[in-house]
Amino acid sequence: MASRAWDMLAGCVLGLVGRSVGTGLDGAIGHGGVMLFLLMKPGKPFTQDLVKRAKDAIARDVGRRCVPKYVFETPEIPTTINLKKVELPVKQIVSGKTIKPSDTLANKACLDFYYQFSEVENLVQPRSKL
Repeated sequence: MASRAWDMLAGCVLGLVGRSVGTGLDGAIGHGGVMLFLLMKPGKPFTQDLVKRAKDAIARDVGRRCVPKYVFETPEIPTTINLKKVELPVKQIVSGKTIKPSDTLANKACLDFYYQFSEVENLVQPRSKL
């Protein structure tokens, strides 16, 4: 899904999110699907109800195949020095790659946060299939 669509759904529909970054996961390391990171507006809480509303909005407005498997809060979205959101480094990191951040990134240090999601299965509670 296009970057603007993530922001529209996260920001406009939910009214609590400042920005978002969504990325597909490379299936080569054992998991596939979509991961969504939400940067909350100041004072707005990240809740499971918010996650459900985001997934419902994406399913309704974009399609079920675009619904993220994982949704997490992020403290910062990587941007260029021109304040354009950057998704490729996040995708590479959560897919298990170690990257050298580009000099065009305004906030290179924020990428360190995303490395923990390269093994996302270890971060989330397994759900019963029953």
